[in-house]
Amino acid sequence: MGRNQQTPETPRGITIRTYASGKQSLVLHFQYRGVECRETLKNIEPTKGNIKYASNLKAEIENAISRGTFHYGKYFPNSKRAKLFGQAISEARIGDLLDAYVTLAEKTLKLSTVNDYKKSIESHLRPAFGKKLISDLSSADIREWVTSQACTLKRIRNIIIPLRHVIEQAIVDGLIEKNPLDNLILNKLVSRATATTNYQVDPFNEKEILKILNGTEGHGRALLQFAFYSGLRTNELIALEWRDIDFKAGLIHVRRGQVLGQVDTPKTQAGIRSVLMLPAAREALLALYEKGLKYHGRVFLNPKTMQPWLHDGQIRKTLWTPLLQEVGVRYRNPYQTRHTYASMLLSKGENPWWVATQMGHVDVEMIFKNYGRWIPDQKHRNGYQTLNSWTLPNSMSSHE
Repeated sequence: MGRNQQTPETPRGITIRTYASGKQSLVLHFQYRGVECRETLKNIEPTKGNIKYASNLKAEIENAISRGTFHYGKYFPNSKRAKLFGQAISEARIGDLLDAYVTLAEKTLKLSTVNDYKKSIESHLRPAFGKKLISDLSSADIREWVTSQACTLKRIRNIIIPLRHVIEQAIVDGLIEKNPLDNLILNKLVSRATATTNYQVDPFNEKEILKILNGTEGHGRALLQFAFYSGLRTNELIALEWRDIDFKAGLIHVRRGQVLGQVDTPKTQAGIRSVLMLPAAREALLALYEKGLKYHGRVFLNPKTMQPWLHDGQIRKTLWTPLLQEVGVRYRNPYQTRHTYASMLLSKGENPWWVATQMGHVDVEMIFKNYGRWIPDQKHRNGYQTLNSWTLPNSMSSHE
């Protein structure tokens, strides 16, 4: 397009477009990703002030391009070029992106993990962010939600895992430019009153264990006795099969768990393990084995239906809770049988590293964190005693 004497002077990279109606607009010219781009600033006439504005805008764009932070769709949301570069402002809502993530997770992650994510999404993330556009999600939005929650810090971090995945994928797809979670320090946002969990390891003592076991018989007693003396998680107990039991070697091979009626392998490699069969656990297994239950695939069956347990909720509602009420033992959830196993072993002086392997832990961190008070040195009246004298070497004796 040529210029005439009435056309104002414009800096390099800025031209003037004249429409059939006689109206004029400024046009920016710049290179992005090796492509010559031209964008019209509609309804911005070529006045002296507007030309200066266009010049500053062009400089800002070129600076952002050089720093790698330029987002085409934010500067020119209706441009065809924005779609070409995959940077059109996204109209995708977070709820839809969460649904897409769950679909992918179901193909790649453990069922138990997916189930946890679904609970977080339906109970927390969808109500808070589901209708919001991913492009509109800000650090302030997330910060406001975090500060409104009466949850532990660990719980908050677990809840936002699906949201974090959605945000990271949106960045990869060019839907957003920055991660709104990057500027948040969660441990400074969670209330001190709720930052840590109030869940307590609360094992049963020997008298309570005897009351519980003597209060039931058959399948129920065998299941609970085995739980107290094997330390298996409830989902591992109900998935245990007779082929996993090696009486000759005295081992219980833990290879799977059952969640929501579906059997899957443990979440971690450490969860796949071989547990030493303690005498009380062997006794519980033999009580079922000798009754001919070896012909069933599963070791433990629901005594009311003689079918495999579907989930831990069945055990809690039909066996565990009524039994504790009947025998007069203070209620704790069935998972405390696992805590009881660990605390018993440690209080009798078993090696913490070995206990960690039996429990399916990656290392001893959880052992010391949860059960440290059950690892006292009870051999000496004055508490812990060092294994060595730790006196000065002879060469450093003060008598020399």
